[in-house]
Amino acid sequence: MDLSGRAGGCQIRIMKNISRRAVLLGGAATAAGLALPTSKASADIDPFPPIQLPAPRPVVGFPGFNRSNIFVRWSDYGIRVKHWNEDNNNLGGPWVNLGKPNGLNTVGSPGAVYTNRQYVFARANDNTVWVASQNDDDTWTSWSSLGGSVASNIEVIGVWGAAGSYPKPVYVFARDANGGLVYRSNHGLGWGVWTVLSGAGTVTGNPSAGKYFPDGGDPQPRVFVRWAADDSVRYTQRNPNGTWSAWTTLGTTATADPAVAPGGANLLYQRGYDGRLWYRYKPYASPTWSGWNLLILDPSNPGMKIKGSVAFDSVSVFEKGFVRDENDAIWGLDGHWYNGHWEQHAPSYLGGVVSGNVGAGHNDTTRQWALVRGMDNALWAREYNGGWVSLGGSLV
Repeated sequence: MDLSGRAGGCQIRIMKNISRRAVLLGGAATAAGLALPTSKASADIDPFPPIQLPAPRPVVGFPGFNRSNIFVRWSDYGIRVKHWNEDNNNLGGPWVNLGKPNGLNTVGSPGAVYTNRQYVFARANDNTVWVASQNDDDTWTSWSSLGGSVASNIEVIGVWGAAGSYPKPVYVFARDANGGLVYRSNHGLGWGVWTVLSGAGTVTGNPSAGKYFPDGGDPQPRVFVRWAADDSVRYTQRNPNGTWSAWTTLGTTATADPAVAPGGANLLYQRGYDGRLWYRYKPYASPTWSGWNLLILDPSNPGMKIKGSVAFDSVSVFEKGFVRDENDAIWGLDGHWYNGHWEQHAPSYLGGVVSGNVGAGHNDTTRQWALVRGMDNALWAREYNGGWVSLGGSLV
């Protein structure tokens, strides 16, 4: 059934959801006899360029139970925030203007993390990184420079274990102007210096980071990149002693940024040379990763391709994400650990007609939603099992 309607100038296409059914890894979600293409010559003809879409994605901070801050890059190239309290279905009131760092236009997507307060990060058009934070009275500080010379979106991850434990380490990752991966961290005593994790010319696109739990100890960051020389996905992780591991390759051929579940860094999605969605996972107690599996969005169209990369948000043991298909509609991805094994559900069609990358956010373990820029340049949101709602705005 296909229904069409318009709301606020943005056409939203609503279709009956394809039924969600649990599919174990290696089962119906992986088509028999198919393997991840390992060269462009062996791949299907791909009508979409093998690059990350340039449109920035909205990001979400999580200042408390059932509360979220949604950050976007505005049409004036500054950063704005909307506070969303789902306890009373409050859609956030007006957008709050956080301005531009030092009067500079921002580039790409902002980053956000909540520790003992909400922080938002932005890349200025001189390639420096800036940070602002929320005060106790919900006002915002002015922007402060973290310096650097970056050439990608900013990937921010907070790494901590027990709730309420302080300090809470924060890591900011980016590709620098020389094509290497760099990071800067704050462990509660101020920001360290920018540190290089890979040499010049090694990385392309935007990094994706999450946390892992070494031998049941305190969580540590794990960061994934797309390698420039061979389009492989590789990762390094911080060891408990503060050193970083050697780079591990997952032997893949990617055409968009890797996407890893931030809450566990054990589930990875990528867009292959054939333009379709592939994934693999790593059991928490295992030193090795599974093989690559094709995740078919629509069984009636198994060749359907995706645009860009998956937007991830990790909710408890559920690893939920969203992806934009070749027709500019959104699909929900859902999987979780169950009795010691990974269970991948069939994707859910969420509809919509979007004009930018999709973002993901949550307020608690039961309410998780997609964020997209509509054809009217407003921000639209949809709960995983709800309908599309306009949050207004004028996004880039």
